[in-house]
Amino acid sequence: MKQTNLKLPLIIGVAGGTSCGKSTIVQRIIENLNSNAKQSGREDIIGKWVRVSVFEDRACQPPEIIDPLFETRVERGLVEVKVEVQHNGSLENRFEMYDHQYFGYITDPKRVIRKVTRNAFYNLWIVPHVEEGVKSRWRLSTVQDENFLEPDEFGLQTVTGIVHSYTKHSSSFFAWSNSTPKTTIRVEESYWSVYLVFAFGFLLFLAR
Repeated sequence: MKQTNLKLPLIIGVAGGTSCGKSTIVQRIIENLNSNAKQSGREDIIGKWVRVSVFEDRACQPPEIIDPLFETRVERGLVEVKVEVQHNGSLENRFEMYDHQYFGYITDPKRVIRKVTRNAFYNLWIVPHVEEGVKSRWRLSTVQDENFLEPDEFGLQTVTGIVHSYTKHSSSFFAWSNSTPKTTIRVEESYWSVYLVFAFGFLLFLAR
């Protein structure tokens, strides 16, 4: 019998209740897949813009790599694009929404911009993201060229604390501080890639 090297697609399903960490798991899977692609010598296509003929949702011929339509980078294994977005209101008081003519609706579940000016324009990095119940495939990146969390401007305070625990449910570390009014402060895991601080160490950070 003749053997064939037929490669079948691998479908990964992630299920669970609301706020149980599905998006975090999907992000970890994407990061691991990108890492494997780099190890196999295919990393040069990640973050590239291409032009290709398609039938339904499948390419019919080899893609042509083209000049980027927007400024693009690969940050922490994820492709990010820099665009000018306009504030487009908030979604059920959950998070702010932004709009772009090419990328459509863009969410801000990480609250990258804490003090938002209604209908204002911002130059921001965005990253692929799927939010349940929202017609959006992009969110604001937590790594921006501009700091939107200036303490002097928004009334935030700088405190000193010690990280004592971590929870997978919210993908966050918790730190104790003698600051008031709160002594327990939550620091999202995404911030560690910026500050490069080890867990259970002393740190300086912006209090929520």
